[in-house]
Amino acid sequence: IQIMIKRVKYALLFLLFAMSFAVSVFSEVVTKPQTDGYREYVYVAGSPDRFPIEYYDDETKNYKGIIPDYLEIISSRTDIGFVYINGDEKDKMQLAENLQVEMISCLGKEDVSEENEYFELFSYDEDGNEVKCGIAFTSIMDENRKEKIKLAANGISVKEKNGIYFSYASQEAKVSFWLIAVISFAFFVIVA
Repeated sequence: IQIMIKRVKYALLFLLFAMSFAVSVFSEVVTKPQTDGYREYVYVAGSPDRFPIEYYDDETKNYKGIIPDYLEIISSRTDIGFVYINGDEKDKMQLAENLQVEMISCLGKEDVSEENEYFELFSYDEDGNEVKCGIAFTSIMDENRKEKIKLAANGISVKEKNGIYFSYASQEAKVSFWLIAVISFAFFVIVA
């Protein structure tokens, strides 16, 4: 029994030590309408299931991800707010075709029809292929707002971009960390 108590003590100490390194570093910024003053709004059709690029969070009832974080920065630098219209991928394309939204999020030009103007926000490498992510403006988008959005997007610094990317990388890493901690704990209990 003494040996078992010792094992449990060491296991608990190991777990406390491991948890001390688990630091959450991520952003919970969401794009949603503000009601504290004048603001122009752009209606956006998003991608509800493309984590970490863009996804719908059922808990907060908001879109989150890299693209919404970019839009939040753009919104802070302009008088433009972004309102997501919820739906799936098929709905998104239908909303754009019916001109019910001014902007859609997308993965590259091939994700949108020719009549929508594509604007790349960022790209990344996936299995040796470049994946482009951006927004597309439908024909009902006001030219002045479109230019403001592009200008603000081009002004997002490398530091800001890296912060956004790191925040989602750390979210994925948290799952891996806890999996490794549990496996290590089980191994330690079995071996010790």
